[in-house]
Amino acid sequence: MVKLGCTFMDEIWGLTGVMEAVTLICVFMSLGETISDNRKKLGYTQKYLAQCIQKEVGAPITAQYLNDIEHDRRSPSSPAIIEQFAKALQIEPEVLYFQAGALPPDLQNRSVPSERVVAAFQAFRKQLEDAG
Repeated sequence: MVKLGCTFMDEIWGLTGVMEAVTLICVFMSLGETISDNRKKLGYTQKYLAQCIQKEVGAPITAQYLNDIEHDRRSPSSPAIIEQFAKALQIEPEVLYFQAGALPPDLQNRSVPSERVVAAFQAFRKQLEDAG
């Protein structure tokens, strides 16, 4: 199970085996933390994951570039790279776009009335508030 930015209290506090006292809490994880956490859960090395992610020119990203992303020193340079991370790490791409503070390409450069944009963001905020 990929928890996508949520963590169990037993992992935080080391309370294994006490599931009745454990509640699921969501904590904000940065994009880099999410990539690093899911990479490790899948047993991938940085070198292996870097080889799975292709730049626009067709060459793989470097392990150093991945390390910089995981430590939040850099951000993925394109939506294509975010999509590849999502696929390789079995994460919904929307989670990574949210953590990157970016819109998916299908939502960019659209002609939409401002009222609809405001309504969409208000619904999004409400959904996040209701979940918390």
